[in-house]
Amino acid sequence: AISLLDPAYTLCDDTCDTCLTNADFTTGTYRIIEPGKYCLDEDIEFNPNPGTIDDPNSQFNWWPLDTDIYPGSSEFGNGAYALGFFTAITIETNDVELDLCQQSIG
Repeated sequence: AISLLDPAYTLCDDTCDTCLTNADFTTGTYRIIEPGKYCLDEDIEFNPNPGTIDDPNSQFNWWPLDTDIYPGSSEFGNGAYALGFFTAITIETNDVELDLCQQSIG
């Protein structure tokens, strides 16, 4: 049996197609564009591209940096991300199950 303290322990099981961790959110919104079952493997802290203590609101903090992944983020119009990040996860296709596995997104 695997202990909860064992590094090999995971909340995702063999029914999950994709296990999501904080590493999946470091650049911003996780875009689900393929069908499948997605599971959270840990509590998610969503804070992409944060500012600093000295300058928390400098230009483009908390804003998408990759215009190919986040359409509209450079023109501030004509795309879903024209207003910056608005959610931690988007579901952009059919036949998706999102299992939080008793975890949270904050």
